[in-house]
Amino acid sequence: SRGKKLFRITACKNRFREGSEHFDEITCFRNISLNLEIGWVFRESLCVLLPVSHWQSENANTLICEVQIHLDSLMHMTHDVLGVCAHGSALKDKTRALAARRDYILYRDLHAC
Repeated sequence: SRGKKLFRITACKNRFREGSEHFDEITCFRNISLNLEIGWVFRESLCVLLPVSHWQSENANTLICEVQIHLDSLMHMTHDVLGVCAHGSALKDKTRALAARRDYILYRDLHAC
């Protein structure tokens, strides 16, 4: 299947850019989230990924999965400083979250230099 597309991008959320509609003002959580559709069939007890162009002709099973792209240093800092779970659930206390957001932005900007 060299040179053939094995997945279809169904959605993309860019949380690195502050102007993005997906940017979270409270946590400033940063990542790129891609929703990818993949197709496969079972052959002799093996799961075989198919190129997109073969999905219909081979009656492929399809599934949409999410792939998140993170900057390792920002992800760990977000968890440590902001108290945000690895999957991005924000703090419940808004005052603490706003203060943590300020600290996070300072930390992020200082490390961007």
